[in-house]
Amino acid sequence: MTAVLDLDQRHFTTVKGNLTLIGTWVSTDDGVAPCLCLIRTGEEFSEHTVPCVVTLQSAFLFDRSSHKHYPDWARKAALMAFGFAEALRIGVTPQSAQRICELIEDNIDDLFGIPPYRVPILTDNEAMAEVTITDRNSGKRVREVLL
Repeated sequence: MTAVLDLDQRHFTTVKGNLTLIGTWVSTDDGVAPCLCLIRTGEEFSEHTVPCVVTLQSAFLFDRSSHKHYPDWARKAALMAFGFAEALRIGVTPQSAQRICELIEDNIDDLFGIPPYRVPILTDNEAMAEVTITDRNSGKRVREVLL
């Protein structure tokens, strides 16, 4: 499955120290859905950034009120948080995993409040597509068009 995440498209951004949580949308083979994306503060567009994504389908794991009744969810949330801490390069410690869990839990309601994705409207100056026409026999470009 292929997933596409565009951090330019945001519904909200929350910064807590060296962690930034972005409410955005993830595009998969199944469509576009709201998600929370956790990254290191100031590294949104760094080549070293590994975005840590919490989808609607996995958000329930971080609902602490349900951990009493479903202890396995707490274990899965902790494992996910430790994996996030490693990917974010903030130290794989119980404290960093706890910070991640709390940040996600504090913003679960915001995740549910993200509206359905709307395709951005292009201005007259923005290209929507690029077409290159090439002669099959010669391999020479005949024409390039921006739409």
